[in-house]
Amino acid sequence: MLDERPARRVTYDAARNVTTLELGGAPGPFQEERATLLLDPGGLLVGVDLRDGRDQGIVVMLGAHEEVAETRGDRVRVARDAAGAPAAIEIRATRARGAEMGIF
Repeated sequence: MLDERPARRVTYDAARNVTTLELGGAPGPFQEERATLLLDPGGLLVGVDLRDGRDQGIVVMLGAHEEVAETRGDRVRVARDAAGAPAAIEIRATRARGAEMGIF
């Protein structure tokens, strides 16, 4: 079963060229992790797959699964809450539709 969660807020920092997904909870320090980016035909972020090789972990979706045209392996920065669940994810050099205004 796919553990899918929505992002509560999406922002883009143009100065750092970083998109941040906030999932809720109090984030701890950021650590780099492997992820699969889910992209639409224009290269905009549709989701982030944080599952490991055993299908453990979550997928954060910003759009419909049908919007995914390609995937790309990448390293992202993840801040986890006290329970170990992702609370925030930073993705470099990838933008999400509407993220400049923090609105989705």
